[in-house]
Formats: sequence, structure tokens, C-alpha cells
Amino acid sequence: MLFDDYYVEPAPQLAGLGCQTLIDGLDRARFDVAFPGPVDLFPQSWGELRIRLARVRRRG
Repeated sequence: MLFDDYYVEPAPQLAGLGCQTLIDGLDRARFDVAFPGPVDLFPQSWGELRIRLARVRRRG
């Protein structure tokens, strides 16, 4: 499964958004998680939004 909204070190303004809570909470013994491709950067009034892809595959 591919997720396109993994926020890298999310700012407080992004609390509850994106898939990082789901991805970071996965059991790595059961799921393989990879972050392919570059990090996209978007300037915001509160700082820099950094977002990337997350790929999840079930092991076994």
C-alpha cells in the first residue's frame, strides 16, 4: 500500500493529519515500511512542510 501524506517531523499545526501516526505505529516485525523517493518541501507561514511517500508491505 502506498501513502502520499507522510509528514516528516510534523509541526503542531499538522496534529491529527497525515498517515505518520498509522505508519509509525505499525509492528515492523509484521510490516515492511519504506520511504521511496524524495521529500517534497513546501514553505508555510509557520515553517517548512516536508512530506513524502510511505510504502507498506505485509511480511511473509
